[in-house]
Amino acid sequence: MRLETSRLVLRRWRADDVAVMAAINADPEVMRWIGDGSVSTIERTAAGVAACERHWEEHGFGLFAVEVRDTGELAGFTGLATPEFLPEIMPAVEIG
Repeated sequence: MRLETSRLVLRRWRADDVAVMAAINADPEVMRWIGDGSVSTIERTAAGVAACERHWEEHGFGLFAVEVRDTGELAGFTGLATPEFLPEIMPAVEIG
């Protein structure tokens, strides 16, 4: 699935996204707003991207990689996910 706006492209993940997403996840300023604020490693990022793809395969929806349309630069992610890390609210779908 691919969605396009005048500025952004929302698309499925590619293998070459891992290194760029790992750099984003290693930035303390970015990560201070996510989870417990700890930075991530390339290995954890690769596992996260793989989990995103598995989610798409299992549920038919998931998190998109967000690309800047004019430059092709990976900017982050958005989409729908099941917050299995919060079993007390399941079943649920998280938008983010």
